[in-house]
Amino acid sequence: MFYYNETTKNIFRTRFDAVVDSEPCLFYFFDKEFSQVNWQQNPTKSLSTLYLERAQHIRQDYEYVILAYSGGHDSSQVLETFYYNNIHIDEILLVGAFSQDSSSDSDENHNKEIYLQALPTLNKFHLPNTKVTQVDYTTYFNDINNFKLIEQYGSDWTKHIGSYYSVHNLFWNNLKRFVGETNDKKTAVVFGGEKPNFQIHSVLGFAYTQFDDNSITSYGNFQKNENFNRINFFTSLETTELMRKQLHLILKFYIEKVVIDKSITHEFFLKYYTEIIHKIIYNLKCPITYKSRKSSNNVLSLRDQYIVKDKNTPIYKIYQDGIKHMKDIKNFMKEIPKNSFTPSTNFVTRTYRLSESLWTI
Repeated sequence: MFYYNETTKNIFRTRFDAVVDSEPCLFYFFDKEFSQVNWQQNPTKSLSTLYLERAQHIRQDYEYVILAYSGGHDSSQVLETFYYNNIHIDEILLVGAFSQDSSSDSDENHNKEIYLQALPTLNKFHLPNTKVTQVDYTTYFNDINNFKLIEQYGSDWTKHIGSYYSVHNLFWNNLKRFVGETNDKKTAVVFGGEKPNFQIHSVLGFAYTQFDDNSITSYGNFQKNENFNRINFFTSLETTELMRKQLHLILKFYIEKVVIDKSITHEFFLKYYTEIIHKIIYNLKCPITYKSRKSSNNVLSLRDQYIVKDKNTPIYKIYQDGIKHMKDIKNFMKEIPKNSFTPSTNFVTRTYRLSESLWTI
């Protein structure tokens, strides 16, 4: 993974370097390999079979499997794929700012999804041989030197943390230190990760997909830490068949409902895209009954709202310094309401075509 200027051919190893370049840059994510894939071909295997095969391959390739589980649609589909196919998960990891809510019924720091969705789901499943680890990451912020990015870069930590800057990403970036210090096994940390990015070319009318750096560099840009390896269940070099199947199911729905029947509009499809594709690509047996609302920006997430309550803490000060450093870079940050700041640039890869023009159907 890296960023590059298509005109000058300059390569940048961090998002920060790409943002301050004089021209727009692209995100490189297995472009060479993905360009050899026939993205217009719809796999013959069912999606459930491809999910099963993905779980089997992960189990075969790693000695120890950890699932990062939030209770949301993505990680729930991963959990159910392992569970209902009797594929063992060694550890399920639940993470939150649990001690920071004013009450156990509050969602002010985004924890209610764990309480009302994740934990009840796990209680329904029979997982006697799976370790369930619930971590309150806020306890580690009593000493900011717990975090290697701060140790290495001080207030410049924001330049190396990927696409999301809220402080819980510091925990994920150095995950092994907190949940795996005594674990020397080859370990997969499995994330639900990125949803399919289905797009329609506004002029030529063909369907295509591309990848963006927001999801790929999320969780503090954790990719590998000693024996800990980040595994994106749905989006990786090993899942091109799975991704094509998801995308072609969405394409089929779009052609039927938007192009042929005209029962919904393109605008409606875009507005409710997430809700629509959840029904197309996931088949959850344990329904989602509660979802925490999404954070409005990638600088201070809902789960880290607690840090603004005491601005004299070391974590707030190092966070403020890091954001200020980014804001001071010309064209990097722009103001949004409530004195927060958000990056002005989102990076995407080259496009991969899924169809010919739909306007001719």
